[in-house]
Amino acid sequence: MQQIIKYGGMVYRTLGHQECYPDKTYKPSRFCIEEKVTDGYLVYHTMTREMLLMTDEEYHYLFLANWYGDCHNYRYLVRHWYLVEEGIDETSLCDTMKHIYRNATRRKSFDKFDRYTILTTTNCNARCPYCYEYGRKKRSMSAKTAIDVATYIRKTAMSSVTLSWFGGEPLVNSEVITIISHRLATHEIPFKSTMVSNGYLFDQVNVEVMCNIWKLNNVQITLDGTEKRYNETKDYVYPDVNGYKRVMDNINRLLTAGIKVNIRLNLSKDNADDMETLVDILYAKFSGRGLTVYAWPLFEGEGNPPLALTDEERKYVYDRYIRLQDYLVSKGLTGRYDLKQMRSTNCMADNHKSVVIMPEGNISVCEHHSDDELVGSIYGDTYDMDMLNSWQEHLVLPQCRECVLLPQCTRLKKCSTDPCLDETRKYTEHRIRQAMRYEYERSVEQK
Repeated sequence: MQQIIKYGGMVYRTLGHQECYPDKTYKPSRFCIEEKVTDGYLVYHTMTREMLLMTDEEYHYLFLANWYGDCHNYRYLVRHWYLVEEGIDETSLCDTMKHIYRNATRRKSFDKFDRYTILTTTNCNARCPYCYEYGRKKRSMSAKTAIDVATYIRKTAMSSVTLSWFGGEPLVNSEVITIISHRLATHEIPFKSTMVSNGYLFDQVNVEVMCNIWKLNNVQITLDGTEKRYNETKDYVYPDVNGYKRVMDNINRLLTAGIKVNIRLNLSKDNADDMETLVDILYAKFSGRGLTVYAWPLFEGEGNPPLALTDEERKYVYDRYIRLQDYLVSKGLTGRYDLKQMRSTNCMADNHKSVVIMPEGNISVCEHHSDDELVGSIYGDTYDMDMLNSWQEHLVLPQCRECVLLPQCTRLKKCSTDPCLDETRKYTEHRIRQAMRYEYERSVEQK
């Protein structure tokens, strides 16, 4: 038996070791994922984050059949929670462990921040049919509000901060980006910035401004397919333009300037066949230059008209999602699932370290709920703690109680963009198995 990934340090400090008693009966933990490999079986524990390689004999007779109860390896499996005592409530054990871990790692106060998502505008130069901001009132941040935003950041910033420019399309109102950046630099507030953009307007911004004033180091750009499909989907407001070509040229411009680009592939039932071709194009043009790519299915219930899928269509989309993600991994364009890291928060909404600032200065904690879930304003000194606390509540459905992924699940009750579906669980488990094999192959190479 060989340890491939160590027992997680924080989990060990929370759970410790399980005692092994000769008169007790033990069974395999339901939080184990097993994967057959050449040398035997990989067994990954989703709660402890440890992974072992067992020989076929160890797996079948020691782990599954509970034989060899007096041997060292059997006692190891018990002490490390791979085998648990009959009758133990693993769900309650997991809940306790997660509660302790969250309390130990989550910020309790909501007064200082290290990330500010700033909507320069809710206007956009594209007309994507799936946009979750459809119907939102259009407004842009004024120069005065931008100055006030910089003042708010100065008062509430941690030692260094990240500014995430968002919209709408943030470059539709790029002047306020420069105003805020200038003001922070003048007052010696250390910062860097990222941006979520469709990429169309980057050729109108001086590279020196992006790099030295905005301190832009990463841009996320959404692509919807190859040239014909992309142009049909984006439907830019400008007449007679080839948005696809312009965005591709701008991706090249950003990468040449040393700014990393992360491409999001918006996957739907209609463009799945087109996406692998697009991956080939991106690989040929930009591989090895700081480009990363990931895929994501379009949010159901959003857009005009709201996206709705049948069960059969959803299964098709997520099967293609798995296939596309595997293809991205094979091309070296995306990262692997992190088997070692345990999360205490789900996202920006429940970490108490970030805020979303709207064009008029209102504050939210989620960019998807920045109109209807306000927690305060840059012009006030207090926050709506009831609203903030409501974003701390995690989603626990009946099917979650028996799920192998429960120890690492951090879904929020209020989140509409991260549903707990059979398809999403299948996708996550697939990525875990993929990462298990990768860690195993790395350990073989290092011998």
